[in-house]
Amino acid sequence: MCGICGKPIDRTLKHPSRQRVSLDHTVPASKGGSHTRSRVQAAHLSCNQAKAAREPVESETPLTG
Repeated sequence: MCGICGKPIDRTLKHPSRQRVSLDHTVPASKGGSHTRSRVQAAHLSCNQAKAAREPVESETPLTG
C-alpha cells in the first residue's frame, strides 16, 4: 500500500511507470529525516514526487493527492 495515497502498489511495474514503487522518507531527508526503516515507507513514484519535500500533516493519514 502507498503510504501517501493509501492505494495498492503494483510492485511488478518498472520504469517508466510513475505508478511503480518508490521509497518515501516520512520526514524528508532534505529536512533532516533519517534513512532508517522507521522513517521510510513505500509509495507510488507519482505520489512521492507530488509530495516533494513537504512533511505530512498529522490529520492527513494517509495524504491524498
